[in-house]
Amino acid sequence: MFTTEQAHRLGLTSDQMAELGAAHRISRTETPGVYRFAGVPMDVTLDALRATWLSLDPAALASERIAALRSGGPGAIVSHVSAAHYVYELGTLHPARLDYTVPAAPEASSPRVEFHVAECWSPPWQLVGGLPVTPVPQTIADVYRDGIDGGHLGDILRDVLARALADVRVVAAELDPWASGQTGRDVVMHALAVVGAPASVAAGNELLFSGVGGN
Repeated sequence: MFTTEQAHRLGLTSDQMAELGAAHRISRTETPGVYRFAGVPMDVTLDALRATWLSLDPAALASERIAALRSGGPGAIVSHVSAAHYVYELGTLHPARLDYTVPAAPEASSPRVEFHVAECWSPPWQLVGGLPVTPVPQTIADVYRDGIDGGHLGDILRDVLARALADVRVVAAELDPWASGQTGRDVVMHALAVVGAPASVAAGNELLFSGVGGN
């Protein structure tokens, strides 16, 4: 995918882009100003996130934006329910909008996008499918802070622990600061109980990661 501004940076004129469109070499995405090349397979899970992410800083190349994030600079990071649902395929909660964590709220926004202003920049992130995304433990802490209900949180945690996407102890540590008189481990175990997941899911996950760490 690419934006109109990126194409202009590389020397393409608007007329040339129109010709490429007429020849079915490129096509518009649902995100204004973002195009895809013909013949490139569609990713129904991540393409909307990719297109919207590109549109948030349309003149900059993706490589430039990733480099800026790696140096601690500002940017946009896929997070919250969008990270859980689209990127990690966790749980059953479908995001109403596309979630990005940013250092400051932009002046203009789209009804398709939900911006979450980070308390401290930059939050942890990793590259997944070409997108900067909050890691699983951070994603769980983010949705918990946003008030996700116990059932949907339990669905997410069950998937994470059963698929060994994160160590339950790391997840609990991320939840500790927001657990309101409980521990992060209490939050995890309660959410698992809500969805009927046995305590052995957490115990097995911990044993697995303990074994990995001991090798």
